[in-house]
Amino acid sequence: VVEPLADEAVLLGTGMVAATAAGLYPDLNAACVAMQQGGKTRAPNKEAGARFDRDYRIFLEMHRQRQMLDAIS
Repeated sequence: VVEPLADEAVLLGTGMVAATAAGLYPDLNAACVAMQQGGKTRAPNKEAGARFDRDYRIFLEMHRQRQMLDAIS
């Protein structure tokens, strides 16, 4: 996983799209290459992965139960 160095990576991406739309770059790839600020590579954390897997299973069960409740009304 690469964590962007930009504090507001989503806004930077929006700026890249806007700069391309304004004709400042020929395409989005060129805007990305010119405007990107780099990133920090992070290795997977297997302990955290196990927690996320558990949380995701819980989320799926909650979603299933919510669908059952919605079907009642």
